[in-house]
Amino acid sequence: LGLDATRRYVVFIGTIEVDKGIELLVETSRQVDAEFLLIGPDGSRPGEKHVRPEFVAKIRETIARNKLPVRLLGQRDNVEEYLRVAEVFAFPSRSEGFGTVLIEALASGVPCVALRIPGVTDAIVLHGQGGFIVEREDAAEFAHAIQMARSLRLDRDATVRVYSLGSVAGRYARLYETLTGNNR
Repeated sequence: LGLDATRRYVVFIGTIEVDKGIELLVETSRQVDAEFLLIGPDGSRPGEKHVRPEFVAKIRETIARNKLPVRLLGQRDNVEEYLRVAEVFAFPSRSEGFGTVLIEALASGVPCVALRIPGVTDAIVLHGQGGFIVEREDAAEFAHAIQMARSLRLDRDATVRVYSLGSVAGRYARLYETLTGNNR
């Protein structure tokens, strides 16, 4: 990967777009002694037409102007290798349908810090065990949660049990039953 083995890394995986909370990560990077690796479509590959180039340019300019420890790496086919070097997985997304990448990070034994998305992030990340849920978009709070997550050491076997497809599917089934009034 060409990374410095002596550095600490916070990893984000997702499209570089407004709804993913990229500005929050960039601001948070000012307060955390780590390099932030942002992996995902950023408009640098053909076919990434859904990415807004003006937003990515603004983010790149902010990073360069302030000499922030943030790298936009573009789409990668080897994200599991980046999860292996991650000290913490950051998920500042404002809205998501499911949050599969959180499950992938947790199953890799990487503690997660995520913004609260009711029924999504709080259904996946066990606060204080699998990582931390941040209640609002605040760089200082997000940085503090990253610092706290660094001390978590996840037991891979326990993490896989907690975040297995069956476990998560069961949680969603209970949620749907509650929402439809069919809870037994």
